[in-house]
Amino acid sequence: VDCPFLAPDVVGEEACQNELLSSISAQVPSTTTEPVDEWKWYASDGVTPIANDLDTYTHGVDNTVAKTTTYYVSYVATEPVSGNQCESPKTEVKVIVNPLPIITIDAASLVCYDQGDEAFTNTVDYHENGAGSGVWSVVGEAAGISSAGVFSSKFKGEITDTYTVDYTYTDGKGC
Repeated sequence: VDCPFLAPDVVGEEACQNELLSSISAQVPSTTTEPVDEWKWYASDGVTPIANDLDTYTHGVDNTVAKTTTYYVSYVATEPVSGNQCESPKTEVKVIVNPLPIITIDAASLVCYDQGDEAFTNTVDYHENGAGSGVWSVVGEAAGISSAGVFSSKFKGEITDTYTVDYTYTDGKGC
């Protein structure tokens, strides 16, 4: 007898590097009315079983490494006509750890009061996450650099000091 059950519906996980990763989960399709006897999770090859018979799986994927890890899940239920147990088709479940953008800032390390404004530039490698947006700031100050990255050497008057210029960027995946 062919197993009449449909593959399970799944909820994968996607987060940025260094963010907390949640468990992945599965549920029977809404058209399946038979109770689940057992959940079956498989490694990325789709064959090697993982010791877990719950509808959720705490995968343990390393959140410091940008990569995609694939698992598979199915369920076993009792087919009502024959009374035999059968396993549903497997569904792929992904845990995606997106890379953080890499920002390179090109700026003078020393800006003198009398030289005027200094334009800072940056290059962003947002990988495959999609373009985002960034904001320039002078750490601890309300002014000093424009949204275009132009630092004003005179924003505090004729004062010798050290300032940290920061560029905060968020890519298309929120990383």
